[in-house]
Amino acid sequence: METSCYYECLDILERERMLLLLGMPGTGKTVTTKMLAIYYASKGYTIRYTTNGDISDIKNAISTQKDLPEIILLDDCLGQHYFRMKETQGNELLSLVKYVACHKNKKLIMNSRVTIFQQAKESVIEFRHFIEDEQLKITILDMGKLSLLDKGRIFHNHIYFKGLPVAYYQDILKEFRYREIVKHNNYTPRIMEFVTREYNFKKVPGDHYYEYVLQCLDNPTEIWQDEFSEKLQQEDRIFLTTLYSLTDTSIDENRLKRVFNYRLRNSAIVDTSRNIWEDVLKRLEGAFIQIIEKYKKKKSG
Repeated sequence: METSCYYECLDILERERMLLLLGMPGTGKTVTTKMLAIYYASKGYTIRYTTNGDISDIKNAISTQKDLPEIILLDDCLGQHYFRMKETQGNELLSLVKYVACHKNKKLIMNSRVTIFQQAKESVIEFRHFIEDEQLKITILDMGKLSLLDKGRIFHNHIYFKGLPVAYYQDILKEFRYREIVKHNNYTPRIMEFVTREYNFKKVPGDHYYEYVLQCLDNPTEIWQDEFSEKLQQEDRIFLTTLYSLTDTSIDENRLKRVFNYRLRNSAIVDTSRNIWEDVLKRLEGAFIQIIEKYKKKKSG
């Protein structure tokens, strides 16, 4: 679906030719990225991408003809295969971006999870300097800021194109219940895709569909299990389990830090010679946690 974010991305690519989409898992980064690539393909651009995660393959595939319009697509550019915090991979990515910056007929679309992006900035000095260098004109767009209208249209499209039975559709229309769904704090396009998948929604009768959707939004454990188990570092998981064992809202930073450090001392796997507390906060802020300063005291939640 062509959201306001999609049009903002188009505007950025027209002006800057490079775009980095940041967001939490399930916010629509990959879908938006592919839509942008398809748009430029319709304008005569050749799409360059890799399925094995090797940036050198993309660099070799880029035409030597400077006038040939090309759109280069890097899905999850800082995670999975692309960026394992190895210096060679980091240099390959940066050299690709610099190449695109020098050729007006090339455009580059990248996306990444917020946590991976934060980790890359802290782990690779050259990458951090690159992001902070305003001369490179790389634009970061937060995919988590969908409007209520966009959220409603996304949910409607999933329902319509997946052919949900009338009884399910009517259950969320009753008393405008869909408003509570799109306003929910945990709303993401991925959850909407999950609850409209036939295998999942058929677990409940049509007149209980609204309750099922709310339950998935209130407790999206199954949906986020892979992100928590496979994508986060061990100290990140220790931090989050510590935080949520103490509160479901917010907590004073010093109190949380004492408990977190106590758990680290009892973990033989984690390297406690580093300033793990600051590293974890930088990776998780804006993704899994928010840091709020009130009365000159910080709270995490």
